Amino acid sequence: MSKPYTLEYLAALLKRARTVRRLSQTELAKKAGIGQAHLSRIEQGKVDLRASSLIEVARILGFELMLVPKEYVPAVSALINAARQNTAAETPAYELRDDEDEDLYL
Repeated sequence: MSKPYTLEYLAALLKRARTVRRLSQTELAKKAGIGQAHLSRIEQGKVDLRASSLIEVARILGFELMLVPKEYVPAVSALINAARQNTAAETPAYELRDDEDEDLYL
């Protein structure tokens, strides 16, 4: 995959997420309200996508876009990696201790 945060990298990520979810380009394009040909160009990195299209396609594929201050990127990456490892082990990334009140987090 390309260098992170490039158009090619995002295009490859979106295509991979679509195929993992077993969606055709036509199905995803219809859900996102864009044309299949446009989605194809997005996945090939041939168009500079609008933020609204990126947000919609990402959400349909189970992603949420957010701007993270540069100094926090390592922490966010560590959380994602820990969650991936815990998902494989089927344990949560965080659990309340017995002395913590669950209602405080609602």
